[in-house]
Amino acid sequence: MRIIYIADSIVPSKAANSVHVMKMSAALAAPGNDVTLVVRRIPSRELPIEGSPFDFYGVPSSFALEKLDPWPILATKTTFAVQAAGWARRRGADLVFSRSLAASAVSAQLGIPVIYESHTPERKGNSRRLYQWLLRSPRLRTHVVITEALKAHYVEERGVPGSRIFVAPDGADPVRVATAGSKDAGRADVGRTDVVLGHADSADVGHALETPEPRDRHLRIGYVGHLYEGRGIDLILELARRLPEAEFHLVGGTEEDVARWLPEAESAGNVRLHGFLPPARLDAYRQSFDILLAPYARSVAVAGGGGLDTVKWMSPLKLFEYMAAGKAIVVSDLPAIEEVVEDGVNVVLAAPGDPDDWEAKLRTLIQDPTRRERLGASALELFLNKYTWEKRAERILEAAYRSG
Repeated sequence: MRIIYIADSIVPSKAANSVHVMKMSAALAAPGNDVTLVVRRIPSRELPIEGSPFDFYGVPSSFALEKLDPWPILATKTTFAVQAAGWARRRGADLVFSRSLAASAVSAQLGIPVIYESHTPERKGNSRRLYQWLLRSPRLRTHVVITEALKAHYVEERGVPGSRIFVAPDGADPVRVATAGSKDAGRADVGRTDVVLGHADSADVGHALETPEPRDRHLRIGYVGHLYEGRGIDLILELARRLPEAEFHLVGGTEEDVARWLPEAESAGNVRLHGFLPPARLDAYRQSFDILLAPYARSVAVAGGGGLDTVKWMSPLKLFEYMAAGKAIVVSDLPAIEEVVEDGVNVVLAAPGDPDDWEAKLRTLIQDPTRRERLGASALELFLNKYTWEKRAERILEAAYRSG
């Protein structure tokens, strides 16, 4: 099958949506499909990297990456959608898969079968009307959402038949053999005392700021992801002050966000900020930690989301990447999280924004390595059974063609 994945994402970039579309493209190609990921070419917004985008994201080059030059006049997301859909038809696409409503609608209008995926509801009137048109199109194979809560919104508030919507939470890749089970896999990098600011994919990119050398500690608590509001970074720093016997590591963040948190990290004395690193390098970091944290706030925004609170709908990549690492996870007790995991079985749930509850849960884990291992093993088993990217792609394609 010739599948064209149309994504209004910048590749390469630091955005989670770029990870999603690269991983899904590889997963769609895994069974032998002819897959091309089509994105806009915007050099001013692309992240400078060494090597290929496939190496940067840690995916096989089993699919093609096509960057379309924006039209010289009226270069918008909508014109890209028209451009990309036309490109797909000229290439004889059997299926268009897209998180772009406009690209999905134009592709359907051009007679191409479509899978539309959304992670939040359409908010504007024009978008809602376009969605209703797409829903009536015989070319729509299925509408994919990432949580049961988001499906319920469409069904209960928008009147969409439940049979038209398929729930597929986000996913992750299994940890590569080179890092799986190796506690020391990422120790050399994790032990650095520098904070690299910038789009670093090695320690010599950008400039480094020295942080106080912490005492040698055995237990390492890690966070991997963005450092902006709603990610609970202030809570992590408070926990570091309360738990001086542990070592805290924060991996990720823009230059500005790393600089913002640096004074508090230095003051705590047991926190290391590693800055942004390519997705392909993060398995080793997650593997090197004893406990992984996902302290989402009750209100969660996404990068570039215009302040939209996504806490009701989110299916965070971070959770699945943590599960793939086979480590003990402490994560905020939110409805969307409870759709995937179970407290005390494969994660520990803690009250969002409550440092006392988080401290108590962490202290229990710190003192009980057997429980940490059991939780990590259970999380890994669940992940491998249900939440790999390839299983996600397989289920979506089955649902799309079963419904037709």
